[in-house]
Amino acid sequence: MRIDLDNVYSIKSDENNFILVENRVKGKDSVNVGELYEVSIGYYGSLPAALNGYVKNYLRKNEDISNIEELIEAVNELHTTISKLAN
Repeated sequence: MRIDLDNVYSIKSDENNFILVENRVKGKDSVNVGELYEVSIGYYGSLPAALNGYVKNYLRKNEDISNIEELIEAVNELHTTISKLAN
């Protein structure tokens, strides 16, 4: 299974875990500049836990959030995105 949450994050699964992965692009110092690769961010025992991990990681890396109103708006947008995936 693989579910793309947005352009950066996906959830994959194996027989024991739901795996939150971040999609990255190799930089200028790489032999294969521009190549996409995945980094495992976390291993979770349930899909809801993996989705919570997605929300936490997304918010931690979002440097545009500078106050509580923006934080609440970002959380609401993420929950809307997750709800749309379920439909």
